[in-house]
Amino acid sequence: MTARDPRHQIPFDVAVVIPTVLEPELAQAVGSVFDQDYPGRVQILIGIDVPKGDPALRQAVDDACPERMAVTWFDAGYSTSRVHGGTSHAICGGFLRSTLSFMANADRLAFLDADNWWSPHHLSDMLDAIDGFDWAFTFRWFVDPVDDRVLCVDDFESVGPGRGIYARHLGGFVDTNCLMIDRRRAADVLHLWGFPLVADGSGNDRRIFHALKTRHPVAWTRRPSVFYRLSTARGANEVRMEMLKRRDALPKTEPRPYATPVNRDRATVNGYLSSADRPRLAIGDGSWRPDGWLSGGPRPVAPDTVRIDPRQPLPFRSDGLFDRLAVCGIIGSLDIRSVERLLAECRRILKPDGRVRVATLDPVRLTDLLHADRTAVRETCLNARTRRLSGQGDVPGLVLNRVIYGDGRRCLLSEDLLADLLLRAGFGAPERYAADISDDPLLRGIEGAGSGLGDRPACELLCLEAAGPGHSDDPGTGD
Repeated sequence: MTARDPRHQIPFDVAVVIPTVLEPELAQAVGSVFDQDYPGRVQILIGIDVPKGDPALRQAVDDACPERMAVTWFDAGYSTSRVHGGTSHAICGGFLRSTLSFMANADRLAFLDADNWWSPHHLSDMLDAIDGFDWAFTFRWFVDPVDDRVLCVDDFESVGPGRGIYARHLGGFVDTNCLMIDRRRAADVLHLWGFPLVADGSGNDRRIFHALKTRHPVAWTRRPSVFYRLSTARGANEVRMEMLKRRDALPKTEPRPYATPVNRDRATVNGYLSSADRPRLAIGDGSWRPDGWLSGGPRPVAPDTVRIDPRQPLPFRSDGLFDRLAVCGIIGSLDIRSVERLLAECRRILKPDGRVRVATLDPVRLTDLLHADRTAVRETCLNARTRRLSGQGDVPGLVLNRVIYGDGRRCLLSEDLLADLLLRAGFGAPERYAADISDDPLLRGIEGAGSGLGDRPACELLCLEAAGPGHSDDPGTGD
């Protein structure tokens, strides 16, 4: 709304908060609010995070609004979510839901995502339940994203405090769309919409739930009233899919497994996995971007490179995602324990018939620099290193110290040690290859694609390949 209406100054009985990017599903979500059987006055606050959809949707919504309701549009002209350049780590609207919660001209607040909708009795049930309590919740149905077919009642996830599959680790759970909060009693939790629980920018709903259940008394309805669409863009929650399978309630198109890297990386990863015939992951320093590969590292330099901290569990929830993995120019910066964990994580996300390739500096070549005999290989390595010493001269000892300490190196892995680490991580017998050489077409030339190894000559590299336990003996099966 742009024009003031004096009728809207009178407080409403309840407000509905809906963040959006003007997706087409918004019409269905708002339409379900218009269809509520609750006879009182309802304010609908629709906040535009980033206007990606059809702007004509705004006029269509305004035209359909019933007399007893009012639609209040909010568009700040920018997004507060870091995924769009803002300051909030929350990927779904940043501080938008908190802002709308405080802007509402009603104290009882209900929340609806633009891709879900309510049954006509939702607000009536919720307002009956919350009377005398700080917050209330209802239950939901899972809905097939293909044809909006109701699959089953959610009786294992969003079922309230102390119940369901999240009872042990989270104390239960209530989905955002199933909540109603009385702002007079629980205003202290509303700012938490902008503060996610986990590093990938999600989990603010779990943070809100935890604050509500620990600080405020709750009531609940007796029947479900939320239609929760299983969005393929979000990927597959493996536990959820298994629970749906037990209930013979799988959607027609099962969502693909997905990863959850930090903030903006979610869309990059999901887009790559949905389009790649043979998904491949290259882990380097963040500057390595071989064609056809998803690239990641601790210091990504391009929008399509995801942030991966090799010292932490790899940010992919699902196992067996990738056909090929390549790790280059990063292992030397880790300690041995971190290398072990990284290789174990690589094994987890590699398909059983996949292959991994690891490239690092060869300590044998580096210690050869100290030998008096100057072979052609030693001269090549020494000359390349000497050029980087800013005129300190052709001094092998200085070169070796520069390699080990100047590059922030924490470990040097011999061929035997690296092979042993790969075997202990669960890979097949490793094979050594020269840089850029491989029997596998998908791995051939990989170090030459700007791997973050700088100007180090190929003679310095130790490159090992290993197969997953289900890989065929013939590595030449790539595209």
